[in-house]
Amino acid sequence: LRDNQYEEFCRDFIAALRHVLIVFKQEAAVERLVDFIARFATETVGEDESEDEENTTNENSNQFMILLLQFLLTANQAQDRGIRYRSCQLVCKLLSNLSEDAQIDDDLYNLIYEAMLERLFDKVPAVRVQAVRAVARLQDPTDDQCAIIEKYVQLISHDSSPDVRRAVLSNIAINAITLPEIMERTKDVKESVRRVAYQVLAERIGIKSLTINQRLELLESGLNDRSNGIQLICKGKLLTNWLVSLGSNILTLLQHLDVENATKMTETVLNKLFSDIPMEDLIAPLVANEDNVVVYGRAKIPKEDSLTSEIIVYWRCLTQHLNVIGSQGEEYLDRIVPELSVFCEYIKRFIALPYDNEDEEATLTRAFILEQLLILAGVMDLSDEVGRRNLRNLFKDQMMRSDSLLTLLPIILEQYQKLTSDCKCYVSEITEVISDIRQPLIETRLKHSKEEIRQMELKIASIRVKINEQKEKLEECVANEDFSAASEIKAAIQQMEEQKSELKNECEATEIETAVAQDEDQVIYRCLSIFKEMLTNTMGMTATVDPVINDLMDSLVLPGVQNENPAIRKVAVECLSLCSIINKERARVHLVLFLQIMQVDQMDVRQVALKAVFDLLLVFGFKICNESDNVATQSAEGDEQNEKVNNSNTSGKLITILTSFLDNEISELRQVAAEGFAKLLLSGRLSSPKLISRLLLLWYSPTSEEDVHLRHCLGVFFPAFALNSNENQQCLLDAFFPTLHTIADAPDDSALRNIDANNVAELVSHLTSLHIFQANQEQQKGKRIVDNTVNVHDDLAVKVCNEILSDHEGSLLRTWCKMLNSLSIDKLNRQNVKILTDLVLEALEVVKDKMALKALQKFRDNLQSNSSQSEEENEEGTD
Repeated sequence: LRDNQYEEFCRDFIAALRHVLIVFKQEAAVERLVDFIARFATETVGEDESEDEENTTNENSNQFMILLLQFLLTANQAQDRGIRYRSCQLVCKLLSNLSEDAQIDDDLYNLIYEAMLERLFDKVPAVRVQAVRAVARLQDPTDDQCAIIEKYVQLISHDSSPDVRRAVLSNIAINAITLPEIMERTKDVKESVRRVAYQVLAERIGIKSLTINQRLELLESGLNDRSNGIQLICKGKLLTNWLVSLGSNILTLLQHLDVENATKMTETVLNKLFSDIPMEDLIAPLVANEDNVVVYGRAKIPKEDSLTSEIIVYWRCLTQHLNVIGSQGEEYLDRIVPELSVFCEYIKRFIALPYDNEDEEATLTRAFILEQLLILAGVMDLSDEVGRRNLRNLFKDQMMRSDSLLTLLPIILEQYQKLTSDCKCYVSEITEVISDIRQPLIETRLKHSKEEIRQMELKIASIRVKINEQKEKLEECVANEDFSAASEIKAAIQQMEEQKSELKNECEATEIETAVAQDEDQVIYRCLSIFKEMLTNTMGMTATVDPVINDLMDSLVLPGVQNENPAIRKVAVECLSLCSIINKERARVHLVLFLQIMQVDQMDVRQVALKAVFDLLLVFGFKICNESDNVATQSAEGDEQNEKVNNSNTSGKLITILTSFLDNEISELRQVAAEGFAKLLLSGRLSSPKLISRLLLLWYSPTSEEDVHLRHCLGVFFPAFALNSNENQQCLLDAFFPTLHTIADAPDDSALRNIDANNVAELVSHLTSLHIFQANQEQQKGKRIVDNTVNVHDDLAVKVCNEILSDHEGSLLRTWCKMLNSLSIDKLNRQNVKILTDLVLEALEVVKDKMALKALQKFRDNLQSNSSQSEEENEEGTD
């Protein structure tokens, strides 16, 4: 362009551009035209030509792009959404097409900066998306206070549009500030956002840039995501890229994870990787270093002194994987697993390895490796009888060893059960082990040293010589008929014979047995722990072993409950709880004891006793707190009536005691009580709107904000409870109105005043929705149509209207009116619709609050619309 043509061209170009900017809808022709404008405006910017004419053209091109940017920045203030959208889009493309070393004027930069920051919060999501892309090149990751990054962080966390959140994820620079925000988006409610988050993390962030906790968090969320697509991205991109960056070495990958504390997650990762790696490559890490390998027949396994946490977990998971795939893995299984008897000796040698028991980390690592070895032994071929006997002896030895860690007992007893033929045999053998542990240990040692024995042997020889000399003298005296002297010599010989015999016996008694002093508390604790794990493994199969359990109850458990050591009392109460669960009579006898313990003992013991009470109520119901059935059947009719009253009073007192723990100052006891009541309500053992109201208030109360376990438990309970049956929904509604009145009537200094009543109302209307209830029932019953369902919203709406009329100036007025519009009213129930219409019209006459009136009018309009639609459908059906 010549100078005399440049201004005319710019004027005509801008005029034509205006027609493009007004098109908001994405059309192929417009998108191609926008791309052409961006390329045309930036094609010659920054080029360095030598000829004067070319320099003039280059200067005009720069001026043209600046003019275009200035026009677009002015246009993005327009009211029309299409103009704002296209102007931001063009600014984005213009900046993107500039070369890496391109420079723009500071004033123009400030204009772009301010205009695009404003558009980041435009009311139209599509405009915000283009603004996000436009300012991407203006970020400064090295500046901790970069305004653009701050806006990005705000958008990625709080923007309501998933498109905007995705755009921010794709364009945000990664530094210490933005990385946690990107990771948080892997838990976004929208699958598309989670997908982009994992793609960004896989492609732009290496494994070494993340902490161990961050790596595990990503894998936990990704591999367990409800979307198969997210799982594939996590496995196919994130996990694969990590493995490649570490030289495709799985053991190195495991070293970058917390194998000991995140074993389940590690197993999941390995199982995902095993399916895509050839068998030979799977075996290679175990035998890669020939110096650390020992050969047993066909099997090559790591030496016991070279085992690490990563190697043993990999070995165990690989063995389980080869077992699962069946015949395809048999050949490879023989190459990494020896015979069972050989492996038992292998474990014994590992146990015998020296270690520093004062090094806590080394001790924990050793215990972890031993635990994995015992699990690995349990997945081997147990058909070999000799191997099974050796493994059984190994397990018994570990149970009886005083230096064996108690954390291994659950694994040992679980694996031991696989080796026994039936429950009776299992209980008998474990009982023998407990009996052997309780017996005092006998230590055998040498009575005399070798030198002492040699000296005694010399004395015996000397005495033997003297005896021979005396016998010769005796013969002479007898020959000379000197009987008096002969008698004295015979007495001396007899004395020396006795002395010789004593020395000989002392010399032969080379060993002596002495009782070894043991820590009695440790012995009792170990026995109780073994008994507890045995009961856990035999739940439901203990009918034939009740005599054995009764014997241990009297000799071990009940004395343990009275022990001074709180740790012993805790495990003893756990054993007593398990014994009571499997026998109703024991449960009835010991229920009072549990009630006493949960109120007076130390916190840990109280917690176990409280769990025991809820477990007994869950198994046997509230009848357990009454007298036995035999006594009830023998009473007269009048006595039966009195008994029912007494039983009801007893159950009521028990519930009162238990509900008091919901307000306990110890959070652990509150958690147990809330979880216990949730189980009783879900199982149908208890139905109480008053109790549900207490749980609702506890869930929403600010005092439980830091009780993560409590809130998670109640958050799972309420949907599960309400969506289980219509009866449960009605029970929830019966609890709803007292709950809101409690919140409204709470004193100003009460924590309940901080509860938002609208949130409670939204929850109840959601959980009692007929559509959600039917969808849940169909999913649980295999997509089968659910009949006989009742729309509880019809009755709820009537009750809400009555609440409005009863107190049309109260603090809950707006909550009631707002709730009406969230209810799904059955339009076919014409009688109910008429009742609601009359109630709403009556309410409109007395309510004065503007927001409440607006909500009531909206509800009235919806009722009238539904009524008209229902009448039309009925007329069509009649025709």
